[in-house]
Amino acid sequence: MPKCHIQKLYQLGQKAQDANTHEWYNPLDLFSGDEGRIQRAVNALLDDWTHGSGYLHMFVDGTRMSFGDIQEHIPWLQEPRRLSWRIAQILSENRHLLHTLVHQQQRLDPYDIEGIAQLWHARTGKPLNSTPVEELPRITLADYAFVAANSVPVVSSDKDMHYVMAAYLLAATLKDVTLFIPLDDVEGTPIYRANPLGARIVDLDAKRPSKLCQHARKDAAMSAFVDCLAPDQRCATYLRHV
Repeated sequence: MPKCHIQKLYQLGQKAQDANTHEWYNPLDLFSGDEGRIQRAVNALLDDWTHGSGYLHMFVDGTRMSFGDIQEHIPWLQEPRRLSWRIAQILSENRHLLHTLVHQQQRLDPYDIEGIAQLWHARTGKPLNSTPVEELPRITLADYAFVAANSVPVVSSDKDMHYVMAAYLLAATLKDVTLFIPLDDVEGTPIYRANPLGARIVDLDAKRPSKLCQHARKDAAMSAFVDCLAPDQRCATYLRHV
């Protein structure tokens, strides 16, 4: 999803927040590198998790646990505010990792799905969101390796278009990774550690070319949704149910 859409949805959510106590998660905060914004993002993730929803999951000895499980069995994780502070601290200690993710996402996706859809239509005369999968370029591991090591080209040939699509899919993979954050005993943890706990990135399976069509369709739908919501604050409350 383009940054402008994420920001618009976040702003609409903030307007809706005036009517309730829900804290809205903005992924741009999490990867901002700013301690205050990282803390705000983690607070929102914890808020969702304590209510049984959202993108944050807690595992203990390999078993996924709900907030209720944590409260019952692990006393030092019972306090959401303390837990939120600890997670944000670890993420701040791993800002280089977050920065690398953001840098590679931006480097590999200079056109965004909207731009790629326009380029595809200009070269083929067909809308990307309805192009049959068999007509899309066949992306190989060698293509991913090439775009990972080189700059994304300006599109002046079909081969350039091929690499631009491969780069977008690689960027989409980096936007959909799972970030593992190890936790230790919050009560016994100093504010500054000599050896910071290292976060880890997993789930790096490359996206398939069919995702191009899916993302183009979702982007078009989201654009229409944002355009519909933007002038009317009343619609913002609906955002929680989307």
